Amino acid sequence: MLCADSLLHVLKQEDDHGPMIEEEEDDGGSSSEDEIISMCRNNLVQQQNLILQLVPILGMYSDNYFLKLPKRVTGDSGLDWVHETLARETQCYNMFRVERPLFYRLHNTLVQRYGLKSTKKMTSVEALAMFLWIVGAPQSVRQADNRFRRSLETVSRTFNRVLRCLLKLAENIIVPKDPTFSEVHPNLENPIFWPHFNDCIGAIDGTHVKVVVDKSKRVPYLNRHNETSQNVLAVCDFDMRFTFVLSGWPGSAHDMRVFKDAITTHHHKFPHPPPGLLLELSCKIFYPITLVHLSLIVCL
Repeated sequence: MLCADSLLHVLKQEDDHGPMIEEEEDDGGSSSEDEIISMCRNNLVQQQNLILQLVPILGMYSDNYFLKLPKRVTGDSGLDWVHETLARETQCYNMFRVERPLFYRLHNTLVQRYGLKSTKKMTSVEALAMFLWIVGAPQSVRQADNRFRRSLETVSRTFNRVLRCLLKLAENIIVPKDPTFSEVHPNLENPIFWPHFNDCIGAIDGTHVKVVVDKSKRVPYLNRHNETSQNVLAVCDFDMRFTFVLSGWPGSAHDMRVFKDAITTHHHKFPHPPPGLLLELSCKIFYPITLVHLSLIVCL
């Protein structure tokens, strides 16, 4: 893109100069021979300057888009390493952060229901393994390039392809198991919790996830620890299942602002208790939350 932008810039400069040859009429209606020779000389100089500017730009464009590195043929391929890792239960968990049965269960779910497909040069198993290996450690794209013997472009494209499938999966699994909360969870029937947590449907809390942002957007994402992060709000039930997650708010945003956005903008997805169990509480009791559901434990 840099080469293309430079080329357009040079051509625009030439257009701004106007046509190279302009007819100037004197009182007699014709140009003198000296003026014609001078204009021709100027046109020749401009053409030479244009060529001198275009040669390095075209050379850079050729180096970036036409001259490719030779294909790597030495060493085991990424798919061979994936199969070798999946064959050993301990290594599978260490590399992909999931146990082998769960890996294949997730793979089959993404393939059958969420559009994860193999390509001509990469299987869906290798694509999922690459994604889990990157987010598990985490690893950089350049490290994945070396580990899986793939180009940076292929790694980036594969990561985004698997991510889109997982986002579709998240829409179906990050929801309450029973949206009406018609039954009391068995854990709440324990005398230790009853009746203190009567009608409770889960727990809500926030956390900060570190992110890397552009320098121009750094200030809004700075949290109180002077680190760039996102303020993420999450709700889970008593089976440790996430029922709601709101991410994307910059690290400087207050928890109350994120909470209000959850119950207003995303009220159709936010887990609500049964009707009639909404209570306004003083901030002296539940600081910093001033409006909470009686049926949600606020983790402070």
